[in-house]
Parts: sequence; structure tokens; C-alpha cells
Amino acid sequence: KTRAENQADKVRDGTDNRGEKHNMAKLSWDDVVAIRWMAAHTTLLHREIGALFGVSQASSNRIINHQTWRTTQ
Repeated sequence: KTRAENQADKVRDGTDNRGEKHNMAKLSWDDVVAIRWMAAHTTLLHREIGALFGVSQASSNRIINHQTWRTTQ
């Protein structure tokens, strides 16, 4: 199998370690939803939102811009 096929199998079988399943994850899916909601509905800066959740401004930016924690999780 190709790498892409193996990755698709992991996602299908639920054995991948993305998102909150990753052993180094600091956030849950609920946290991600809250971060995106705060970015859309408050005047808080991305760095302020990140600080509330214990992540960096860069991490909060990637979450808000859907570069990480995509909705396919």
C-alpha cells in the first residue's frame, strides 16, 4: 500500500492520533470550537485567545484559520 492508503486506513479505522488523540495535545475539540467562536464574536486578539488556552499566538492563528484541527476530525 501507499502512504496515502495507509493514512486513509488509519482515519477510517479510528487508529490515527490526530487532534485530541495525540499524546502531546493541549486542546480538545471543544477548545478548538471555543477558540474559533471567540475569534469570530469577540474583539480579543489571537494572542489573547491563545493565552487563555495555554497556546501560542501562532497556534491560535493556525486553529482560527483552519490550518490545523480541520473539521474532518
